[in-house]
Amino acid sequence: MTIEELLGALKPFDNLRGWIPVRYVTTFLMVALDEGKWPSAYARGAGMDRISMSRCLRDIGERSRTGGPGLGLVKAVRDPSNLHRRRVLLTEKGRALLLLVTGSLGTIEPKRNNVVCTAGDAET
Repeated sequence: MTIEELLGALKPFDNLRGWIPVRYVTTFLMVALDEGKWPSAYARGAGMDRISMSRCLRDIGERSRTGGPGLGLVKAVRDPSNLHRRRVLLTEKGRALLLLVTGSLGTIEPKRNNVVCTAGDAET
């Protein structure tokens, strides 16, 4: 991959809000690569604490941690096997962004966990 290809793949993130922190981009890509994990698992994978990961997930979710609008790329849904925990999934907007990002890179296969969520699951 060339630097030009990488820049082209990252361009759709600029269209979200003009600019977003790299940490949000990497958090989104981690969820896209292996959807359906708990926030703590993404924190371990990124080498950051759970609080920082939760902030990133909220900011790229529907509502930011400050209560304003988030980027709407991910949602947290109740885990049917443990109703006190939530798993993180891409929203339709997140899936559309992923298609734009990966379109110039060729085929990228995300991992698929067998996560069962109901349509009425609440977002956080």
